[in-house]
Amino acid sequence: MVDGFDGLDVARPIVPAMARKLKADGFDFLGRYYGQNREKILHPAEAHAIASAGLYIVSVYEDSPTKASYFSHARGEADAHRAVAQAISCKQPEATPIFAAVDYDAQKDHLPMIAAYFAAWRCILLGAGYKSGAYASGLVLRRLIDSGLVSHSWLAQSTGWASYEKFKASNDWNIVQGPERSIHDLDVDLDRASGKGDGWMPLAPESQQP
Repeated sequence: MVDGFDGLDVARPIVPAMARKLKADGFDFLGRYYGQNREKILHPAEAHAIASAGLYIVSVYEDSPTKASYFSHARGEADAHRAVAQAISCKQPEATPIFAAVDYDAQKDHLPMIAAYFAAWRCILLGAGYKSGAYASGLVLRRLIDSGLVSHSWLAQSTGWASYEKFKASNDWNIVQGPERSIHDLDVDLDRASGKGDGWMPLAPESQQP
């Protein structure tokens, strides 16, 4: 483990040997992606390899870059349907969260569009048996939690984004993202979980390679 962080997120596939190294380093979970970028997303065989090393997976959906114009009810529906399909493919168990990324410093006047996105996101995820999560600034997370649109929150590492310190001090987060780091030649972000991150392991092994 590095500096007390118990997890990390990475935007590239993890091979079995790397998963074992990260487990030996003391990490407990890996954040991995769903989305449309085939070079970035989690595949079933990778999910099995991560779990076989004794690591949990935290899944986050992101099609970069995100900005205010990205968010709408229609986009929330489309992203949620894609996330659910990929979660099922990777055998992500029901009753675990999928986080959707709001990966920029959203301002107050952006919140209605973001809320519309997450209203659709939440409805579809809950209908499929999954929980609704968000990776975002403190400002966005507070609005989504107070509106009942997410049950899980992942605070982005950008300390200059709106309401970072206030939200972190509230202890309403499930995961706080830490600094960027290179580990075993992987570019990663370190993460700390509150114990309510709800990482998962696949329901059954997958033998087919991605």
